[in-house]
Amino acid sequence: MTVHHFVFAKFRPHLTLRERFAAFAHVDALLSAAVSRVDALSGACGVPGLRAWNTGPPVHAGRAEGKDFGFTAEFEDWQAFRDSLPHEWHHEIYRFVKSVTEGDFFIYQIDTEAWRVRRNLQVDEFARRAVADERAAREADKHAARGADARWEETEGADRVEEQRHVLDAEVQRPELDTSPGNDDEHPAPHQTPRQIRRKFEDRRWQVQLGSLPHPRARL
Repeated sequence: MTVHHFVFAKFRPHLTLRERFAAFAHVDALLSAAVSRVDALSGACGVPGLRAWNTGPPVHAGRAEGKDFGFTAEFEDWQAFRDSLPHEWHHEIYRFVKSVTEGDFFIYQIDTEAWRVRRNLQVDEFARRAVADERAAREADKHAARGADARWEETEGADRVEEQRHVLDAEVQRPELDTSPGNDDEHPAPHQTPRQIRRKFEDRRWQVQLGSLPHPRARL
């Protein structure tokens, strides 16, 4: 089981900044010496299961609020570390930390693997909710657009279509226009939907504005 071991403490107030950084360096040196130490009989490392460590001021407040000394160690095999207690380096480090700090230590540890699993589950759940919310928002937009089109057809659509039919009929009656049966632009088919008639009318209006067709009033 991978475990993170945290120790937080408060430096003695009379220590200078240089002395505090020297304390961090000394703890790091003790750990380096312990890791490199090999038992002459068993050939085992002096710190079983230790994967990595770090010393320095706490980065985040939280549980370390009010503390300015920090030491963390990650153990790849926590049980192997516990089975081999007591460690000489362990007591040496804590004796030194006690000499440069005041008050009680704040010590806690977390199961790193279990924490990562919980964190990944939280991230996955957040991602699933975000995707579901985005999909629901798109569906709501589509539904609202369809409802708006339906309301337009029921209210303004009928009046607009009738008005457009009158305009088209008036233009069809003009002798200078092509009123041959094959000219669908001038003869809206009875089976055309209001949307098709409205689109044809708006296309014709744009042609007039762009100058490709003469304005109806210019013929009067």
